[in-house]
Amino acid sequence: MTTLVETIAEFISQTHFTDLPDDVVENARLLLLDSIGCALGGSRQPSIVMLEQFVASSEKGDGNFTVFGSKKKTSLLNAVLLNASRADALEFSDVNKLVGGHPSCMIVPAALNTAEKNQVSGKDLLLAIVLGYEAHRLVIPLYPKAFRDGLHLVMPGGALGACAAAGRILGLNARQLANALGICGAVVPVAPFEPCRVGGYVKDLYTGWSAYTGVFSALLAKTGFTGTPTLFEGDLGLYRVLRAEKNPLTSVEGLSSDWVIRRSCIKLHASCRFTHSSADAALKIAQRTEIRPKEVKKIRIITDTIPYQLNRAFPPNDAIDARFSIPYVVATVLIRKRPIQIDDFDISKIQDEDIAHIAEKVEVHLDKKLDGLYPEPPLGKGFRTAIIEIEFMDGSRISERVDFPKGDPNNPASRMEVMRKFYIQAERVFSPKKMRHIVELVNNIEDINDVRILTSLLRAP
Repeated sequence: MTTLVETIAEFISQTHFTDLPDDVVENARLLLLDSIGCALGGSRQPSIVMLEQFVASSEKGDGNFTVFGSKKKTSLLNAVLLNASRADALEFSDVNKLVGGHPSCMIVPAALNTAEKNQVSGKDLLLAIVLGYEAHRLVIPLYPKAFRDGLHLVMPGGALGACAAAGRILGLNARQLANALGICGAVVPVAPFEPCRVGGYVKDLYTGWSAYTGVFSALLAKTGFTGTPTLFEGDLGLYRVLRAEKNPLTSVEGLSSDWVIRRSCIKLHASCRFTHSSADAALKIAQRTEIRPKEVKKIRIITDTIPYQLNRAFPPNDAIDARFSIPYVVATVLIRKRPIQIDDFDISKIQDEDIAHIAEKVEVHLDKKLDGLYPEPPLGKGFRTAIIEIEFMDGSRISERVDFPKGDPNNPASRMEVMRKFYIQAERVFSPKKMRHIVELVNNIEDINDVRILTSLLRAP
């Protein structure tokens, strides 16, 4: 009987670029640009600078692999570690409604850096990215129980995606890919949500370490090292250990037809995705009503369980805190009248008196009935409803509701919006001319015979 990793490995090894629908290719292209932008934007974060210094101090000599936005090169595994950590350091990477997590910030660095080993075409790069998302399916049976138990499946899911993407780039056959996934699932960390709730630089290591583990597993499998074929569904496999409530076969339902990458949400606010419905509702109000802090009596936000649990109280302790704080995000949008940007988490912005004056009046309430709007798959048909009501000192009220924040597949971001987001992040590192060159290359990535043309542009001048 064919096991789950064997089924997915066979699909990955037998799928070709010509099998991909046009919209799937476009999604991969957008997520490639988005992930590069997120990595460049996150490259100056304190946690990332510290991690890069640690890696540099522990290595002897220079490597051959690109660290996005840096002058330095390093080993393949360390480049993947640094780039995947960068890509999620600002909470700006994608979220997937079928498999959860932030797939692109692990899959894209794994594919791009591994492609620096040999000549790889743009079409093969996009294919590897798409297939990385398909391997991410193996975490589906763990939802929704994982959320309830506080497990952050960004790590196992992202590691498997990185493993598959790197494995495809490396040319692994079906048996080797099955071994790679069987290795990866056995050694990948299973981590809690607590760093997202409380903070700490370790949260920015989640995606980096996952991608590192995935590429490591693919490289090891290429040598002939074997994994466990029943690693997930076996009697003592991962699903049983983590007490999955779903049938293991849900991990392969829709394989080859319901492409996982179609379910990804591209963030247009530089904050936790679970704040975005509240942010979009606030933005709709701000665009039609002048909000003066002293005239606001109270702001009431009603949402469902996950945003409520992950919400951080105001005032936030640091930038990580602020990215998860619905009161801070909403207040910032109301004052600035625009989406949340990277610079909104500078300490001077976090301590802004006008923003504080509004944020202190925000009350976040839980309505468990809203949970019923989200049947399976794990993140549901909506992406976390937010209802905002602002009460003014004169007794008047204004309200707004958002079920699908901008960037959701039901309310997708346009190519122009993704490009604008890229420019905002990349301008921290690159000149306008270089940014335009990168965008042009990615927009025409299928025409490139060697993606090292792209990775060479991602080094800092």
